Parts: sequence; C-alpha cells; structure tokens
Amino acid sequence: MIYKKKLTLLSGLVLVLALSYILTIIFDPERQGAKSSAYAWITSDLLDRADRIEIAGSQGNTVLSRKNNLWVISEGTIDYPVKQSRVGDLFRVLSMRNSFPVRSTSASAMERLGLVEGKASRITVRGGAGLPLLDLLVGFADAPGSGLYLRKANQNEARSGEDVFTLYTEGSKNSWLDLRLFPGLNIGTVQRVRVNPLPGDGAAYALSRVNNGWQLSDSLLAVETSKAESWVRAIIDAEAESFASSPDTNGFNEASITLELGDGTIRELKVGASGEEKRRNSSITNSPFVYSLAEWAISRIFREASYWP
Repeated sequence: MIYKKKLTLLSGLVLVLALSYILTIIFDPERQGAKSSAYAWITSDLLDRADRIEIAGSQGNTVLSRKNNLWVISEGTIDYPVKQSRVGDLFRVLSMRNSFPVRSTSASAMERLGLVEGKASRITVRGGAGLPLLDLLVGFADAPGSGLYLRKANQNEARSGEDVFTLYTEGSKNSWLDLRLFPGLNIGTVQRVRVNPLPGDGAAYALSRVNNGWQLSDSLLAVETSKAESWVRAIIDAEAESFASSPDTNGFNEASITLELGDGTIRELKVGASGEEKRRNSSITNSPFVYSLAEWAISRIFREASYWP
C-alpha cells in the first residue's frame, strides 16, 4: 500500500516537472522574441501585382515599369531592356521571411537610425492604380556594421537585418539595364563569323565552322578549336557600357562583325568612330538601340587576321 502511494506520488511529480518544462519552452521570452523577429516585407502574391518599381539612393532615382510582362526602363518613347533576373532577385529579397527584429518604435529614434525623408534610401513597389504595395525606407548601418535599419514608410516600427538591400539602392541605373549585344544567342547556332577590322588592323577575313572545328574561310587553314570558340563566345557575351542617349550622326562605318547563323539569318555589329571617354557608338541588326562600347571591349572582339596562326 505504501509502495503504491509512493509510486503515485512519484508519477505525479514527474508529470508536474514535464508540464513545467513544456510550458517553459512555449513561453520562453527568448524563443518568443526570435519567433517575432521572423518577418517578410511583402508577400509574393502582392508582388505578382507589381507594375512599377521606384528606387531612390545615392546614385539617383531609377524607375522600372512592367510592360507586356517584361520589366523596362522608359525614357521618352524608348523602352530600354532590363535584367529580368535582377528584378526577380530583388523580389526574393523583399518577400523572403528572415530575421528582422524590432529595434525601436520611438518616433524620435527614426532620424538617428536614418529612417526619415532626406536620409533614407527607398524602394517603392507599386501596382494597379499606382498604389504602393510596399514603401520601404533603408536607413543607416547598424552597430555591428553588417546590417541595416529598415522601416515601412507607413509604420513607426524600426527593424534591423542583414544588408541585402544596398546592392539595389546604391546601384546605378546601368546596373539594371540588359546591355548584352546578342541576348539569347547560343554559340552552337553560329556557323560563320565575318570581320571587317578597324582601320589599320589589316584585311577582312572570315572564320567558318567545319564539322567539329573552325577554319579561315579563304585559306582553309584550320585554327585551334578552343581558341575559336573562346573568341566567338566573347562576341556573343559582349556587353555595352551603356545605351547611347543620341544616335551616331557619323554612322557606324569603322568596322563590323557579322554572325551567320544556322537558320540562315545574320546578326551584325557595326561600330562608329572613337569618341570621348574612349568609347564607340555601335548598332546591332534588328535592334532599335545605340550601344556605347568601351575601347577595351572593342579590342577584345575585333581580332586581326594575324591573330589566327
């Protein structure tokens, strides 16, 4: 009888201890704080409705618009192409649930944290009738220096978190532009490359794909396959420094590279005279844009015939 009472008492004690342990875990302030710090600035379903992004930072203001389901930067009547993947990366950063603990709800602290007009950078996402889906203020670096203070413009709640935002707010407009000369072109589709070199760089020549290799078209001299493929890849991967704001009034008659593709079409790069800042305005077949190419980029793709032994 005494044994049974002791067993019952011991079982009850174990139950009380177990219950206390469970309640401690559930109501632990540190766990609650960690849980409350998990935060996303905007939900993915709201981003699906976005049609305009406004970014303001030390490099100036950049406005991206969504047209025909593609993001562009519009200037006048021209819609310049944007790196769609960069917009996707920004949206992932904004919608990802991460640790953003609340640091202050005091209105007086917002200026000290850089979360007021005139001090903060800004990312505004709009949708529909131009209403802001998100208006995010990006403030000063936090004390450790690895994070930032952030606040929604319509809330008096300062949070801090990892700095994954200045990559976007402090980038120039050009960091958003898709400046590739031949976007979407695959090296396997290029069958022949004709080069009219820059003045003083020798005679014109062509390189043709033959079976699994390449050869100079006139002499039928085979060239090293890896060297030829590396050069062709450099051409189709080439990027401009920027889009030129005005057309080249002298034309694009200095040099050209023509890519003949397997489907019978051609893509031609034509470059003009060297201008200020060691750049040349250039045009691409079927593209409405004028590209500004740096001299170093020109010299990398315009190889002389003597380059091929």
